[in-house]
Amino acid sequence: SFDTVIDTFGLCSVDDPVKVLTEMNRVCKPDGTILLLEHGRTYTWNWLTMALDRTASEHNEKWGCWWNRDIPKLVKESGLIVLEEKQHHLGTTHWIVARPNKLLDNASGTVSSKPYSWSSWFIPSFLKSN
Repeated sequence: SFDTVIDTFGLCSVDDPVKVLTEMNRVCKPDGTILLLEHGRTYTWNWLTMALDRTASEHNEKWGCWWNRDIPKLVKESGLIVLEEKQHHLGTTHWIVARPNKLLDNASGTVSSKPYSWSSWFIPSFLKSN
């Protein structure tokens, strides 16, 4: 297990980005951090999203990169616990700080129905109400 898992501009070029994120969850220590610096679609500028979508197939064929992937959606689907999220460069660059969700069943890729919160790292057990 690792204290920190980092991925920079890699989710655009893998066949199954959710599977990659789920693997990051698996290899990161329960109190570890997952840092993502990725590029993808923007929610800020529709004209730019339309341009990325219109040319995504050709761009992928030439460069092996899907530059219009919905990074926040993929992270949410993976079950990671997002602590911080920022966008830069017209909203196409995504900075995400996440924690692993150790209730995630890595075999099936689904999240346990048991509620889980990042606050569990910061609140001593004797202060928690059960």
